[in-house]
Amino acid sequence: MISLHRDLVANGFQPSALGLVRALILSPGFLTVALYRFSYALYGKGSVASLISKVAWRINVALSGCYISPKAIVGPGLGLPHPTGIVIGDGVVIGERVTIYQGVTLGVSGRGTKEYPHIGNDVVIYADAVLLGGVHIGDKAKVGAKSLVLSDVAPSTTVVGCPARPVHVEQTR
Repeated sequence: MISLHRDLVANGFQPSALGLVRALILSPGFLTVALYRFSYALYGKGSVASLISKVAWRINVALSGCYISPKAIVGPGLGLPHPTGIVIGDGVVIGERVTIYQGVTLGVSGRGTKEYPHIGNDVVIYADAVLLGGVHIGDKAKVGAKSLVLSDVAPSTTVVGCPARPVHVEQTR
């Protein structure tokens, strides 16, 4: 329930009964995250629950065009301002308060590998970025639009390009 509360706030709504109803109706990002959480909660809990999980996942893909695997682990506060075209693969791990824009892909880097990205806390991933393989994205990092990330990104670093390169490293005290 804490996750849904934080997801509600991350997608621009106030935590209240009316806010929840409004978010489900008006926010495609919140609806997408809520359906993912429902699917995740049921996945692997027996044959009937797993079937319901797969149906919820399929509804999510059909409604939003967003593929979030029920096997992915997503922390609270996931913001999806424009969830269309997002792909989050089976083994992806996403920290808290992460924002992901449209067209982002988080997946494996090639055939035969099962390594998926690990995203830290307070990360922003801009439109059409692709993060592949077992890359680790540090806390408070930013991934620029249309970037291809194939190697780790240090905390508080902004990367852009194809392949992605650091353009800004925030100084910490």
